[in-house]
Amino acid sequence: MDNPNDRELKDLWQQVFRGWRIIGSAMILAALAGLIFSLTSPKIYQAEALAAVPESGKLAAISSESKGTLFVLVNVGGTSPLKSKPTTVSLVNIPETKAMINQLWDRIKSGPPGTMFPPGDAAIIEGIRCEEIKGSENIFRLVVQTRQPGPPAEKALLGAIAHLNDNLFIKQKIEEERKSLDQSIRDTEENLQKALLIREGLQRSGSFRQNPNFNPAELETSINDFKVKINNLRNSLENLTGYRIIGKPVAGTDPIRPKVLSTVLMSLALGLMLGLLAVFIKGAVRDRSC
Repeated sequence: MDNPNDRELKDLWQQVFRGWRIIGSAMILAALAGLIFSLTSPKIYQAEALAAVPESGKLAAISSESKGTLFVLVNVGGTSPLKSKPTTVSLVNIPETKAMINQLWDRIKSGPPGTMFPPGDAAIIEGIRCEEIKGSENIFRLVVQTRQPGPPAEKALLGAIAHLNDNLFIKQKIEEERKSLDQSIRDTEENLQKALLIREGLQRSGSFRQNPNFNPAELETSINDFKVKINNLRNSLENLTGYRIIGKPVAGTDPIRPKVLSTVLMSLALGLMLGLLAVFIKGAVRDRSC
């Protein structure tokens, strides 16, 4: 005696086999629709570049145990002795940058053409995003999707960087850092002049010879430290930058979408499901009418 489940499965396969024309037609029509969609849809290209957040050169300083004198000591690795070396401090972090990029894209989508970019550039932009790079606190990947490949996509990247640098928040951050560096330079120059006057006065009077506890080498060290600090602060001021692109942007010449093959395959799968659904509905209607 046949198992009821086996009979139901056999009837199901027979129903599918009888409706192969419907299933095949649905798959062909769906594949054609997917192909037409892929060929007529606007092609989207992608350009990307590594970019750095606004940075300021700072000095990593530690306090020595000798009278609180500051020495700049940074290990440069290997067998080299400890030397002074500038480090960088980010004025804006990457999450803040991502928020500004998202805000830029929202304004491009909702605003009139030419609000954030020239009308011709804004019309081809299909998306802008900021991607974090694992392990980096100051470098991110800027990605722009456009309807045109090559130079227009690279131009959109530069436009996004220019927009970030034109942001009022970024301008204020950079201006505050510039004022801070200017003040540090003035303060250090003032301290240097005081130290030079002290040295000049001691040399004229010769009083340092009468004080056995006075070490002229410490005064010379302080003077040299002030000179090094002033030089580094001036370099930091000169190198104070906003957002900038690192290296050469990469603009793909092949569209990232639509993908013809994947679209057609997905359409075939959809056509198969629709065809099966039509066959089962037809069978159910026939059984009910009997």
